[in-house]
Amino acid sequence: MTSRVYIGFGANLGDRLHNIVTALNRLKQCAGLKLLSISSIYETEPVGCPNQADYLNGAACFKTELPSVQILTCCQQVEALGGRIREGHWQARTIDLDILIYDQEIIRSENLTIPHPLLAKRRFVLTPLAEMAPNLMVPGINRSIQELLTFVQDDSRVKLYLTLAKLLDKLSEV
Repeated sequence: MTSRVYIGFGANLGDRLHNIVTALNRLKQCAGLKLLSISSIYETEPVGCPNQADYLNGAACFKTELPSVQILTCCQQVEALGGRIREGHWQARTIDLDILIYDQEIIRSENLTIPHPLLAKRRFVLTPLAEMAPNLMVPGINRSIQELLTFVQDDSRVKLYLTLAKLLDKLSEV
């Protein structure tokens, strides 16, 4: 069965844009993932640990037949190749890849929670998702991405950094 998986991405260390483009190209090379759509990239202030550099964030949608645990493994491999060091929650990072939504599945395991547990509370996650799929219903919450964005209480700064067209140009350069 073919599924759609939405993956959020972010970076705030090193060449942020390069790190994201490299990670997206690596995700596209993962067997079983086919890129369907991608958002623009947004510059966002850090949430949870404010004394660090601003992030670049966005989201991508892939078509897949892989189970969620294999997608998680692929994301973690791409993060490791990108120099990601796990030092705890909300720490600065070269690249961060999070499975946000996997079809309409609800998954609660030791290593994976889908939909992402903070998805509905983070403007920097909802903004790129709303650009790609505003009417997407979030399983377990039963509200669309646009509804969640309209009512989110997070007032952190999220501003357009790179349009989708320019991002697609950068992805094709590599």
